[in-house]
Amino acid sequence: MKLIIIGVGAAAAELTHFVNHSNKYFKSKIKISGYLDLKSGKKEFLKKYDFSKKFLGNLESHNFSKSIFYIVAINNIGIRKKIFYLLKLKKVKIANFIHPTAVIADSAKIGKGNIIYPYCLIGPNVKIADFNFFNCNVAIGHDSNIYNNNIFSPNCCIAGSVKINMNNFFGLKSAVIPDRKIGKDNIIQAGMIIDKDISNGNVIFHRFKEKIILK
Repeated sequence: MKLIIIGVGAAAAELTHFVNHSNKYFKSKIKISGYLDLKSGKKEFLKKYDFSKKFLGNLESHNFSKSIFYIVAINNIGIRKKIFYLLKLKKVKIANFIHPTAVIADSAKIGKGNIIYPYCLIGPNVKIADFNFFNCNVAIGHDSNIYNNNIFSPNCCIAGSVKINMNNFFGLKSAVIPDRKIGKDNIIQAGMIIDKDISNGNVIFHRFKEKIILK
């Protein structure tokens, strides 16, 4: 499979690493044909991650190919939404990347444009729509339903029968107990355990008590 990665930052560098790892150790056959970005001026990223030899320029002026798959490696939900809309308009092929070490139940259903990193666990009868990003060691319990464009940071744990709407960010080691409903456009900070339903547009975080350390 020929693949163009949209993004030139840290997320693209990580995806490149795991694609190369999959090719080297699991005999996957994914050829990265190059990188696109919303703007062509991010020279610091191109130099830092050594993408310059394969940089294909600006996404909006790109001549899309029907023979190549595209995937988005950008961890900004707002930017991701714009790109997904553009890709749908262009009617291009959109790839999933699923690392070979991920364990996915046969009954799970996965849409397009999803990235699933090493050691993720996707349980029975899970439904995953489009353009979601699952970082390393994310667990999704049985019968959960995940809509579009959610980001799950490393070591997130979503229990069984959880329903998650679109455009949510889950921080490191955050978790949701069984049978909860998560709305859309929420930010769930690192370490939070969600034990109630959440509506839309919330920021969920710990409120620490003040402590005087100097007198």
